[in-house]
Amino acid sequence: MTKAEDASSRRNIDMDKHPDILFILSNRHRRDFTGAGGAQLVHTPNIDRLAAEGTWFDKAAAIFPAPDESRASILTGGYPSRGNAPAGLADSPLGQTLAAAGYSLTEIMPETGPDGLSRTTDRAIAALEGGEAPRLTLVNLPEINGETDDLPEDILNLYRGNGVPLAMHHAAVTACDRAVGRVLDALAASGRADRTVVIYSSIVGDQYKFRDAVNLGGHTCYDDCIRVPLIIRQPGGPAGQRLDQIVGLHDIAPTLAALAGTTLSESDGESLLPLIAGDDVAWRDALYLQNRHLRHIAVTFQDGKAYYGTFPPWDQRAIWNGRHKLILSADNGRHSLFDTCIDPEEEFDLFGAPHRRTPMDELTKFKDTMPLIQQLSRQMAEMAEGIGDSAGSALAREIATSADPLHRPAGTPFHHL
Repeated sequence: MTKAEDASSRRNIDMDKHPDILFILSNRHRRDFTGAGGAQLVHTPNIDRLAAEGTWFDKAAAIFPAPDESRASILTGGYPSRGNAPAGLADSPLGQTLAAAGYSLTEIMPETGPDGLSRTTDRAIAALEGGEAPRLTLVNLPEINGETDDLPEDILNLYRGNGVPLAMHHAAVTACDRAVGRVLDALAASGRADRTVVIYSSIVGDQYKFRDAVNLGGHTCYDDCIRVPLIIRQPGGPAGQRLDQIVGLHDIAPTLAALAGTTLSESDGESLLPLIAGDDVAWRDALYLQNRHLRHIAVTFQDGKAYYGTFPPWDQRAIWNGRHKLILSADNGRHSLFDTCIDPEEEFDLFGAPHRRTPMDELTKFKDTMPLIQQLSRQMAEMAEGIGDSAGSALAREIATSADPLHRPAGTPFHHL
């Protein structure tokens, strides 16, 4: 065997142990705006095909439903309250861990302005040509925005004038799907698809400004914002697998480290590879969430002039066990409890039911929720203490020991994350 053949053989062996990784990360893409997630109106054939060829995580969620904080959790494997917010992949614990394992790193940042999605996709395709192996390519797509005028006409025609609500947003999701398809086609044309793990997810979901008059796409703990698509396709791995374990986006970094044959130090998340392999492993039964709820701007009119008053934000902590979601707010904010099994739209706030009277008395048919509130609060406090979140623990303990679930003690102000 010549030296060149020996070197080529060693590279092939390394590729078996350390596959290329292509991570496509969108923004403001809700789980239920995919065909794989059950959507009946939106067209996402490329993302659906990726799910059919890999593993779909049905209960994947952002652990902090805001773009900057969620992206930090993806790159660090930890909660934003730990204070580590890397500027990019190369500076992050994930990037440094994979670089130490011999990976080359490429990060494509989203283009802004007209045709930003197309230009970002072009740069991603160019990045897949050549390059050293093994490699991690992180493609950050522009946020899905249904308020632009540069969406392709053929995509717009799928929705506009056809009785589809939020037609522009549907079109923007399909445009994102088309970009994913172009990147996947380029990967196939490069000849490296059979040695590349492909991951698709979104930084956060979207609530279209309809929730609590919050005028941004995220910043609430509703499923609209926290639940996102998460797909992992491995060469030779399971196809069409759907898993219902509760996973967070902070699980992605330790998963990529495990794919690279290494581990991520000081991670709050866990590798998803044992779940994909079907191993009998203990897994979390609930997910702990952090949030800063940005409240709306109030407008009053006097003498024909508009006066604006901005309400201060509420720092929040939440726990979601796949069915029940308890959301607690600091600074005398509102607490909420939802049963997403019987109320997937989260329209009936059960916090304090049936003691809390409503105009239609629609909550009186529900049993007393106080025992469940206290149980979830205790579990939330334990999870907060596990990651060193003293503020979250104090808030949860306060509710767990309250004799009245509607109690709103003044307490001390929350320190912002």
